Amino acid sequence: MTKLEQIVERLRALGYEARAVASTERDYGPPQDYATLSEAEFSKVLSKVDSLSELSGMANRRRLLGLATLPKYPPSHLELIKRRKWELENA
Repeated sequence: MTKLEQIVERLRALGYEARAVASTERDYGPPQDYATLSEAEFSKVLSKVDSLSELSGMANRRRLLGLATLPKYPPSHLELIKRRKWELENA
């Protein structure tokens, strides 16, 4: 059993719905904040968000992480977040 499978099994034993997929893609560059992504890239990220709680975490990342130094979202990103929220609520 791989280390990843062991972690998933431990989480399931604790009552979490856990699943994981090992990715072969590696990106060793510095992590990029969502606010610095282009509209197209950010829209692509938002399309993968499946729940309102996940979207809320993305939208409120500065407060939740306690990092006021993170850049604020540009207005175009805020509109995309609002649109995705509407889609999730009305799907």
